[in-house]
Amino acid sequence: MRSVKLISKKRASRKDGTAPVYIQYSYNRDKRILLNTQKYIAPKDWNSDLGKVRRRHPESERISEYCERLKQRVESIVDKALLDQIDPTPEYVKERFEGKVILQAPEKTEDFWHYWDKFIDSSHGRVQNYAIVQYGGLARHLREFEKCYSYPITFDSVDYSFYCIKRAN
Repeated sequence: MRSVKLISKKRASRKDGTAPVYIQYSYNRDKRILLNTQKYIAPKDWNSDLGKVRRRHPESERISEYCERLKQRVESIVDKALLDQIDPTPEYVKERFEGKVILQAPEKTEDFWHYWDKFIDSSHGRVQNYAIVQYGGLARHLREFEKCYSYPITFDSVDYSFYCIKRAN
């Protein structure tokens, strides 16, 4: 199970006695990565159970807010990857977090709905307005069909079995 949390490593303490605060991204049981927040804190001022700076620290609010924002950034990277159907591996998350990747738009394949919209746009001026309204109604019905039957509308999925789905139910 993927998780993101703040931790502090006592073993990595500096000479002044402060330890770094990391964001730990756990991809699964065996794969984890530590992302440096560039913040350091005395181990006695770190609450390991809550993953926060203790309130008694003079800058606890500022440090906590900063670290929480970085944590949310990592969570956003993971969420966006999942939405884009990209596997959010630790390496992927680290590259995005550290900004080492030149962001390229993922190669987007045009789907059925993209061409449907282009068809409707190109219909203006060629067909009567009521026909365009009918196209919009058909699109609403097809999208509702997708939701109701969990059957994605693609060029490959609209075939005889698609025709038979409604008849079988």
